[in-house]
Amino acid sequence: TSGTVKVNGRVTSLLELGTGFNLELSGRDNVYQNGAIYNYSKKEMDERFPLIHEFSEIGDFIDQPVKTYSSGMLVRLAFACAVFVDPDILIIDEALSVGDAYFQTKCLYKIKHLLDKGITFIYVSHSPDSIKSLCNKGIMLEHGKIIKNGKTNDVSDFYTRTIYEKQNKSQWWLEETTANTKKENINRDNNSISNFNDQEVNFKISEKFIKQVAPFRTGTETSKIMNVELLNENLLVSDKVRFGENLCIRVYFVVFEPTKSNMSLGVSIRDEKGIDILTFVTYDEGFTFTGLSINERVILDFEFRNILSPGKYSITAGLGTLVPAPIKNYYILKNIIDYCPGGYVFEVSKEAKKSLWGKVNIPVAITRRL
Repeated sequence: TSGTVKVNGRVTSLLELGTGFNLELSGRDNVYQNGAIYNYSKKEMDERFPLIHEFSEIGDFIDQPVKTYSSGMLVRLAFACAVFVDPDILIIDEALSVGDAYFQTKCLYKIKHLLDKGITFIYVSHSPDSIKSLCNKGIMLEHGKIIKNGKTNDVSDFYTRTIYEKQNKSQWWLEETTANTKKENINRDNNSISNFNDQEVNFKISEKFIKQVAPFRTGTETSKIMNVELLNENLLVSDKVRFGENLCIRVYFVVFEPTKSNMSLGVSIRDEKGIDILTFVTYDEGFTFTGLSINERVILDFEFRNILSPGKYSITAGLGTLVPAPIKNYYILKNIIDYCPGGYVFEVSKEAKKSLWGKVNIPVAITRRL
């Protein structure tokens, strides 16, 4: 309600609650009026108008009153106006959630182009992945107050932990459902992709892992993950691996309360921005844990062939209770038992140039060890 704001440069904004358009005017007239607000002459806007019109893709509707536009058409035109007036600072408040996937992708590439030119970008969103892909600093707000400020990855993990904690306290989930089948070993390929099965494995608790995940760890902890390792094709724990070799993510957890529900274990590999690249979930493979007793120790392997591009990655592991959703082939996360982001960090080494995919779908072999 009070204070001082100092602005250095041209600021454009795109807010979901209002774009600054006059609903009675046509799209064309609004474009020119918008340019005038940012001190552009008619001649300058004549040069920019074809770019704005083409980018918005609203066709002949450009000469219709804006009040006849759908919300998607309105945001298309507003976004085009905001980015083609050469802003120094661009502010967007979740408006990109409107529109089809194609236009959202188009906007994303345009924003990244502006970021490469050095603009300042302020983005408000409930999507941690969107924030991580576009921003290098994050602020979490609750009821108008800053409760977390720092690197995007840290703030996103804090946000996720907060959401999980609220979810565990709520009672929105469906009634508990028991799976029809119980499987102890799942392997889509009858031939194991490596020789991890030949290993003799002992349960290991890692103080380094526990310390590393502590800041953002959350859950009921009725079972608790004690260690996560990445094994290379030589069966050695490694933080540097090669493209194409067979790898194994090994997760160790302990049960503190008997499991009566369908508990599932999932692991995600995230890039340096914290965006999930690969995710493996035992529930997806028809593999759940029921009937585990107090103090029972479990070791689970996720085996896969490494198709990650060179770079640095982290492994996030989590235990949760899942139940089938009303929609076929989907499930609902009923409650979070233990969520451990960034517990293991590794690097894929650079080698000869290959055709690599950023996000892929690959087979994974799951074997319970203990």
